[in-house]
Amino acid sequence: MNSVQSNKVKKYLLYALGEVLLIIIGILIALQLNNLNEDQKTFNNEKKTLELIKTNLQQEDTDFQRFISYRINPCVEYLLAVYNKEWNTISLDSIGLTGTAYFNYQPFNSAYQGLKSGGNLSLIKNDSLRDRIIYYYEKEYLHLKDWSEWHKNFVINTLEPYMYNELPINPQELVDDIDFLKEKLEERRLNSLISTQIGSFNRIHNEINVARGLIEELITIIDVEIRKRWD
Repeated sequence: MNSVQSNKVKKYLLYALGEVLLIIIGILIALQLNNLNEDQKTFNNEKKTLELIKTNLQQEDTDFQRFISYRINPCVEYLLAVYNKEWNTISLDSIGLTGTAYFNYQPFNSAYQGLKSGGNLSLIKNDSLRDRIIYYYEKEYLHLKDWSEWHKNFVINTLEPYMYNELPINPQELVDDIDFLKEKLEERRLNSLISTQIGSFNRIHNEINVARGLIEELITIIDVEIRKRWD
């Protein structure tokens, strides 16, 4: 091979090598851009997830407040008047309606369940925040659920059967014979059931207040996290 041919071969090899290097560089750049896009997508998904969890927590807190205002407080006030024989301050004939409310916990946890079922809890990068969220939905949730199940069973299996079997309650769920009811209220059994219902609602109220405190803390931490990393 003469020098001219040798130079041509060298030039071709250099050109081919350059083409290969350009292709490799192009692939590396494409991979880098793809990784950046994936990182950005994950970053944005984390924010959306935290916002959804915050919305769920706000919904749960609103539901708790509604239950306290429209169930716990009126029921406890009514039953205390019954128990203390302050019968002129209430509609005593509605004891079957007002006295048998119960705590039916319906959690707002769709965002957390979506993360958990998809194995994506690690999407939340802040370890402390993630641990707090898991604690609320795994520990506090079960605690509230247990109270809900216990209270529902007590009312449906014990309190309601007594009310509707022992008291003259009409199809409108009102007591027909108030004098008979007053006699029954002198008996230990009915007073014990009323006392248990009052105590149950008071304990549930305390548990809800604990949950609401955890919700308030979580919402504050989520807001701080979003401001720090995305604003």
